[in-house]
Amino acid sequence: MKGIHHIRTLFVAIVLAGAQNPGVADTAMPQDTWAYYGKKLAVPDAIQKKGVATSNDSIYVGVTASLLTVSIQKYTHEGTFVSTLPITFSDVTGMMCDAAGNLYVFDGAAASLKAYSADGNLLWTKGSAGSAQEQFSTVATAGNSSLALDENNKLYVLDRGNSRIQVFDHLGNFQTMWGSEGTNAGQFLNAFGVAAKNGQVVVVDSPGGNRQRIQMFTDSGALVRSHGWPNDLFLILSSERFTFSPDGLLATSSNSRHIGIPAGSLYDQSLSIIGSIPQPLPGNRFGGAFLPSGDFCAVTGADIWIIERRHSSTDNPTVKNILPQPEVIKSTQRPASTLVDIDYKVVDPDSATVDVAALAFVNGGNTLDALLKISTLVENTAANVGPGQTPNQIKRLTWNAAADWTTVFGEVQFEILAKDQRNLLGIHSISVPANGTTASFQASERPVEDTDLLSVWYWLIAKGDSEVALVNGTVQGVGGAYSGQALANGITTTPQGRAYLYGKLGVRAITSQELTSLQSGNYGVSSSSTNTVVRQ
Repeated sequence: MKGIHHIRTLFVAIVLAGAQNPGVADTAMPQDTWAYYGKKLAVPDAIQKKGVATSNDSIYVGVTASLLTVSIQKYTHEGTFVSTLPITFSDVTGMMCDAAGNLYVFDGAAASLKAYSADGNLLWTKGSAGSAQEQFSTVATAGNSSLALDENNKLYVLDRGNSRIQVFDHLGNFQTMWGSEGTNAGQFLNAFGVAAKNGQVVVVDSPGGNRQRIQMFTDSGALVRSHGWPNDLFLILSSERFTFSPDGLLATSSNSRHIGIPAGSLYDQSLSIIGSIPQPLPGNRFGGAFLPSGDFCAVTGADIWIIERRHSSTDNPTVKNILPQPEVIKSTQRPASTLVDIDYKVVDPDSATVDVAALAFVNGGNTLDALLKISTLVENTAANVGPGQTPNQIKRLTWNAAADWTTVFGEVQFEILAKDQRNLLGIHSISVPANGTTASFQASERPVEDTDLLSVWYWLIAKGDSEVALVNGTVQGVGGAYSGQALANGITTTPQGRAYLYGKLGVRAITSQELTSLQSGNYGVSSSSTNTVVRQ
């Protein structure tokens, strides 16, 4: 949970003393992050789950009914069990859904590719054991990783024993195939994972024994790039499955291990690791798939979990929106003058304009009682703060320090704050269903702490909000219901201050009944408290 100001670089200057002492603190901000909780679905049994696929309205999960029998369970996106489909397999080594809810299953042990309607009625079947076109090897992958489906409803079957990819349309008609056995780029050896999206097909194989690689191809089989063995230390467990997110990020969905990277690695389209899906789940993952919302559904042991993909940029996971990155380029006090020039820019490649504010902290402080409001900007530089600022350009603020700060000698940290169309505070929520005594509600995934609210106070003060004033280090209400009341001091927000900010943020305090409901649910939330908030 971050405030609306995103600090890229701070420079320190000695003001009114003729000396300068620049220093830098660099903090990069991620484009998006993941919630550190999982919603555990209510399942009708304690049987091992194996593999998961998602459609626009359903979740399908493979269930190991017996040693040689796998069945398919159907759930809603909210996690409600619907039914067990009237179909069984000797094994499920690949499972995908199209937007219409049709289910495609590859049974590697039986060398068979089958398609079903959303209710489990057989639509078509393809394949037999062998090495000819439209035949499959019975050397199956260890996990649910042998089948991929792209947005054009083309099916990519990883035929592991024959070291190739076979491609079919959604009606089962053969399209093409490619691949051969070997360790060279574009060849496969012990391949065990395939994923497809946006004309890209990713295959994971193990040419280096315990060292693996990811190879990316076009949808016709031309090699685009390779990552991992033999140049990089890259290790994945053989039960791995890769899957694409709705916006084209590649995720490992079970127990992958990259040297120095936790399980559940997340890659961009250049195959560079940009992070990982956190694993707050007990046991090992045995497959996963993205929901259309961008959330991630994973199976571990007998359990099914949903991990929310929370975007610090926007609530819509399919829209990329990079955080604005303020950066102070240089701060200089003019000789024999009380004027200070502050050069800055806001890096934001996908916003036409941003809202900018500036403030300062004195003598190394970083709390409200050390905050210094920058009010007196001269030489027409006041036009370089406020809404409508063009990002990616260097701009100057010229501050008459003596007009706002009467101290003769001291140290000042300048801080540039920037905001795009996001809300004042990124509050990411859990949807808690009604339980008979409490209506459904959306609670923040963790409590809103004083440090979170501090960033909002900084913004309101820097922007000169007419409803608050900073008086001797204390934020006081001006006019209205909070007139003259202390709202915050130092790093602490008072109960009155919380009520005021909750109104600004469109939330309210959680009730005791709601808190009980949240804490008793299967959400993996360990830190909920009276500071947890609920969306209005």
